[in-house]
Amino acid sequence: MLFTLGSISVFLIGGLSGPILATAATDLFLHDTYFVVGHFHATIFGGFVFPFFAAIYFWYPKITGRMYNETLGKLHFWLMTPGFWLMSLAQMTTGTMGMRRRIADYDPALGVQNIQFLVTVAGFIIAFSILIMIYNLFTSAEIGAVAGNNPWRSRSPEWQIPSPVPEHSYAKPISVVGEPYDYGLAGSTYIAMAGAGDD
Repeated sequence: MLFTLGSISVFLIGGLSGPILATAATDLFLHDTYFVVGHFHATIFGGFVFPFFAAIYFWYPKITGRMYNETLGKLHFWLMTPGFWLMSLAQMTTGTMGMRRRIADYDPALGVQNIQFLVTVAGFIIAFSILIMIYNLFTSAEIGAVAGNNPWRSRSPEWQIPSPVPEHSYAKPISVVGEPYDYGLAGSTYIAMAGAGDD
């Protein structure tokens, strides 16, 4: 859930910086600068990478049958998200100062050295957070708590079968019998597996 919320915040940075590049008056000055780099990274990370991490954490118990270390998962998020905010916004800042993209070096006269240093530090923080995630996922697959079939108490079909998923996922047909808004109602059923006489 944290990475889903993080994706919204990061994608918002990319989304709000998009119209600035779509307006001729501002794009005239920001075209091919680091502002575009910051905008692009916020859009891609917010729209793809953060949701990808959210999906990995969500499906991990179903794939492995074990729970990941939640503390390490939260550490991953709380290092990566502010680190990415810093990196993306700093890249946009250097772009407004005239830092061009697609070059190996930059003019020291621009005065962007300190901001570029922050971008570098933020990049290493993001990389370190991903190493924490990789460590977490590999070690939890061996020593993590057994997840059970449905650790999230979800009512969707995939969480009604064993974890990890057996070779033949659904041995019997399933049908959706519940309503979308009766999730919290006592005794409500959303998915029904066909019984012996229902085949």
